Order: sequence, then structure tokens, then C-alpha cells
Amino acid sequence: MFAWLGSIKIGSNGFTAPTSISESGKATFARHNVAEGKPVLQDMGEDLSSKKLHFFFDEAFCSPESELAKLSSAMRARRPLAYVSGGGSFSGARFIIESIDAEIKRTTLAGRTVRLESSLTLVEAPIADFAAFSAQISAGLSIGVSIRIGLNVEVRFSASARIG
Repeated sequence: MFAWLGSIKIGSNGFTAPTSISESGKATFARHNVAEGKPVLQDMGEDLSSKKLHFFFDEAFCSPESELAKLSSAMRARRPLAYVSGGGSFSGARFIIESIDAEIKRTTLAGRTVRLESSLTLVEAPIADFAAFSAQISAGLSIGVSIRIGLNVEVRFSASARIG
């Protein structure tokens, strides 16, 4: 099954989909030493979830170098992206690309990449409240659109009516 990370499609069908996906989550505890006995644990809540995706790009279905460039741009942007599996499941969590590992497996005689194996490490970027979410959305709007238009519903709809 393929997956979407924001607008970046990883794989195009069951044969080109991520070859493995692993997820992890953990609880966080603070340790407090006491004068006698064992330390006391204090529950600090959950740590951020993470996902690791292993997949490949092949010239049979895409341009491996341009697809890797899309992922690299998304990592440099450090913006939370929705992760949606090919089956359409979406937990509501957004993720930031923490790391990209890429290994060129095959090239042409001229050195153009034919097949590229890669893995992504994604870290959850939780949204604490709607105001923070709106700020993240408006920061991602194009330069030509002001933040006020992104947050003001009446202005946004009148601007979209003029554009479309």
C-alpha cells in the first residue's frame, strides 16, 4: 500500500509502496532520588510518536532524484505534514521529517539514478490548540496571501471568489 506525506506520494501501488513501516511511542518519566530506598518515578506523559518508513524509488514509476528532492525540501521546511496510508487511514497526527537516509542501488552508465532505496524517520508534531494550528497553517500560505486573509473567514471567501 502506498502512502502520502503531505502532498508527496510514496509509492504508486502495492509493488512500489513502502517495504516496511514501523511505529514507536513511549511514556516519559522523571526519576526523583529519595534519601532511602529506590527512586520515585513521576509520570511526565507521553513522548512524541515516531514512524520509520523504508521504500524505494525507481525510474519505472517516477524520477528517483526529483522524488528525493521533494522529501529533502519537506525536511528543510520543517513543517508538519499529514501522514495518510494508502488505505486512507489518518489519525489526525502530523509529522515532521527528522531524517532521510538514501542509498543509490542502480545507475545508468552516465550516472543517472535508476533505483534509489530510502528511509524516513518521522516525528510527531502535535498541535496543542486551534490557535497554534492556525498559525502553522497561515505560515505555510503563499507569500502573496496575508495572514489576515488566512484567518478571517469572510475575507478568505471573498478573496477566493475573486480568484476562482
